[in-house]
Amino acid sequence: MVTEAVRTIQTCRVCGVKGLAFLIDMGMHYLTNYVSDPDAPAMKAPLRLGRCKGCGLVQLIDYIDPELLYKGTLTAGYYWYRSSMNRTMREHLSALAGEIEKRASLSPLDVVVDIGCNDGYMLSQFKTIGIVKVGYEPGPNLVVEAQKHGIIVFPWLFDAAPYRKLLHKSARVISAIAMFYDVNNPLVFCNHLSAILSDTPEALAVIEMNDLYSIVKNNAFDIIGHEHVCYYSLATLQRVLQGSNLEVYDVERFSINGGVLRVWIVRKGRKEIQPSVERYLHIEREVITDENLNTLSRRIVTVGTRIYGIVREEVEKGGRVYIYGASTRGNTILQVCGLGSQLIKGAAEIHPDKIGKYIAGLNIPIVTEEEARKDATAFLVMPYSYKAEFLERERDFIAKGGKLIFPLPDCEVVG
Repeated sequence: MVTEAVRTIQTCRVCGVKGLAFLIDMGMHYLTNYVSDPDAPAMKAPLRLGRCKGCGLVQLIDYIDPELLYKGTLTAGYYWYRSSMNRTMREHLSALAGEIEKRASLSPLDVVVDIGCNDGYMLSQFKTIGIVKVGYEPGPNLVVEAQKHGIIVFPWLFDAAPYRKLLHKSARVISAIAMFYDVNNPLVFCNHLSAILSDTPEALAVIEMNDLYSIVKNNAFDIIGHEHVCYYSLATLQRVLQGSNLEVYDVERFSINGGVLRVWIVRKGRKEIQPSVERYLHIEREVITDENLNTLSRRIVTVGTRIYGIVREEVEKGGRVYIYGASTRGNTILQVCGLGSQLIKGAAEIHPDKIGKYIAGLNIPIVTEEEARKDATAFLVMPYSYKAEFLERERDFIAKGGKLIFPLPDCEVVG
């Protein structure tokens, strides 16, 4: 079903140019949710990408009310993702906290703001004594978790007003990790960010997110989902920041979660622009071409068909395929591949609140990893970028004849 919470946009979210050049139509997808009743109605919405004819930003053509996605209208007040749940992600966020401390030269009483702080794990990793930790988090259940780390949490989408009302000191550091692509009005967001960022030379912001380069280069179509509104390149992100007196001074790239771009941001003219910025712009221009974008839809279908074929062959041979990890991105993979409870027997999970439920719309039961191992002959690994961790964890399963299927970037079967 589609409700009034879904609407089609008429202009680019950044430059306001009317009409988007159609890029990809992935069809109607179920929104990610986990339910106790497999027959409960599940909400569907279009998943279509367009490209702005003016600034080039790739973005969803349809927009879903964030209250539905984050505040719990769909999920009864519960946001499912937890940043501290996976070892690889914990290590990544801990290292990022350390890098921020080094670059910003933090001191006691400095304010560090994490927008979309989730369960507060990254903020909990800062070692500098006496800093003030502030988080924005719209997920009601996650607010409670973040507050356990001594974090001041604003339980809303990011807005400078509550910060300025409560705190009378600008932020030394602002981070936005795996959330900036969720923002429906990025220009307003950046203005609010600029409004609370300190004017000192040491002050910085850091944005880390999956980007368009990763989708094109790595076939990472699982990044595409209803929550992720915009798919930035470094070039399009630079245009967004310009209007808020901000600029990128350094860039890094990591392979985690299918490929992420990390950009270090300061007020214009505060730091020397590093060679990494031009280097990554050059790399992008070689990969994000009109030809590659125009063939992306076909490549997604090709990869999806191959994944479906491997799973079906395993089942036809008498095997039992479980997915490894019930997740938003896994939901995209399953629906692109046309996989549901007919071929997928269950989903193995470590999140205690998901176990015993079903993936909404796909009717796949969620069980513990231990229960799944006893029955599965193969796991289709949804968080495929954690390959090294899962190969280590499932060494015994593979030794006993089990298979791990890593769907992306090229669909590899281990075992």
